[in-house]
Amino acid sequence: MTIIQAFSLRKCYGNLEALKNINLQIEESELHGLVGPNGAGKTTLLKLIAGVLKPTSGEVKVLGLPAGHPQTYHKLGFLPEYLNFPRHLTGREALLFYSDLYDIPRPDALRRIDELSSQMGLEEALDRHISSYSRGMLQRLGLIYAFLNDPEVVLLDEPATGLDPTYRMKLKELLKRKSREKRTILISSHVLSELENLVDSLTIISKGQIIASGGREEVIRRFSPYNLLFIELNKLPTEKFLRELEKISGVSDIKVDGRNIVVRLPYDDDVREEISRTIYTLRFLPLSITMRKISLEEVYLKAVGEKH
Repeated sequence: MTIIQAFSLRKCYGNLEALKNINLQIEESELHGLVGPNGAGKTTLLKLIAGVLKPTSGEVKVLGLPAGHPQTYHKLGFLPEYLNFPRHLTGREALLFYSDLYDIPRPDALRRIDELSSQMGLEEALDRHISSYSRGMLQRLGLIYAFLNDPEVVLLDEPATGLDPTYRMKLKELLKRKSREKRTILISSHVLSELENLVDSLTIISKGQIIASGGREEVIRRFSPYNLLFIELNKLPTEKFLRELEKISGVSDIKVDGRNIVVRLPYDDDVREEISRTIYTLRFLPLSITMRKISLEEVYLKAVGEKH
């Protein structure tokens, strides 16, 4: 089931075209990463999907309805990049205030606040005034707010900002759990390492345009259809050894540095077992064989470099 759709979407601020002909489709229970540099248009796109902004042209649909439709209000959670809480309230008071706006019954609101604050490690600070919160605590409070109404669709703009490594890990655990519960989550970030091994699908955006969009592996293969294999031998390789290595299907671009060899392999072709047999057959010993898959950051840099 398609949850978020954008058709020929444009957004202009005066003469500045912030988004240019955006077409996007996100399915149910996807953890979708929206990546790009600062100023790429990520926040504008999230606000259009949330219904906070209106498009200059084109259309956005959420749960089959136009973005901002009243029927989507209780089904959507949104953490903007900058969320200002009433600082004279305690964390609990602020969350109860927002739960009233969502018409969440008080027993359900109290239960959800307790559950989410425990998951985000904020339970001991809930009854302190927000004015005393650190940057990381404010971000964790914002994440509790984003999930407070048990939304079907969650939009998170730079959700790991201000979080230390412990709470970044807790955030990842929360997002994976919500995805298993059939929640659809769109995460914006310019830090690619935050999304590594987290998102199912990915959209790369730069200067208001989508460069690539699709499943994570699909996007990786498009811009870098190979992996690198690092081999350390017990002795220097001979010419015969290198010739035999080159005969193995998929092996290319062999580079030698003393006893160390780097070869390029197709992304979906793991021939390490065949390479190991060849090494032993030629009476060498592999001290190490390590596959290094290309990172999302490398894919992004290559994608942006090709486009611009």
